[in-house]
Amino acid sequence: MGEILLVGGSLKENAEIKTAFSKKLPDYRLLQVAPEKNSILDRLSGDTKLAIFNYRKSLEETRHLNGIRRLGFHEPMLLLAKSEKTVEDIGITAQKDTVLLHKPYSESDLVQLSMKVLSKDAVTQRRHARFDFHKPVGVEVFGQSGKIGAQMLRVSQGGAFMQMIGRGKLQLGEYIRVHVYLDDVDRYHMVAAQIVNTEAGLGRIVGVGETFGIAWLNSPLKGKHSNAKPSLLKKAG
Repeated sequence: MGEILLVGGSLKENAEIKTAFSKKLPDYRLLQVAPEKNSILDRLSGDTKLAIFNYRKSLEETRHLNGIRRLGFHEPMLLLAKSEKTVEDIGITAQKDTVLLHKPYSESDLVQLSMKVLSKDAVTQRRHARFDFHKPVGVEVFGQSGKIGAQMLRVSQGGAFMQMIGRGKLQLGEYIRVHVYLDDVDRYHMVAAQIVNTEAGLGRIVGVGETFGIAWLNSPLKGKHSNAKPSLLKKAG
């Protein structure tokens, strides 16, 4: 169906991306390219349906992206970077066709976002940087008794990404309370949230080992701590 250009990145991360795409997007050929502008331009063609720019650290020099746009490349561009910035902040031409995915991301984040932009679906730009967290939590569904065990894998100002480790029933749209033990202050903290996406899919029950995303009803990372590390969950009121 076409080509996906993968620009820059480390050998390890690019190998993981290549494996994920070969499983989930087998109809597309992934081409790895050095991050130099001339190398990129040499490989762009009418068969290129998506260009992924994999920045090793922060969002680096981006003027070459505008240059690529001016030369007539109008297909989607996906930027992978550790950055507090948005596409608007860095002033990229044709912003509606350029999406920034903050690192760290999950394989499902990358694959699902790539599928969306390849199918020309509208994509809502993620506004908040994510942080690795990796803490066990208890999940309490509003209106139900007891808690379900889960692992919080990543957290941001907007929500969190978690994995079920206990048996229970969670569904898209449900309101929950997340109980987190903060060992640095030796106390539990509770945050209200809503389930906004599930690996299981719309209307299905999330099972053991499956992942799901939540949106905070009142962000535990807010105000002057909006760009803080997850340990500042303890600062929430």
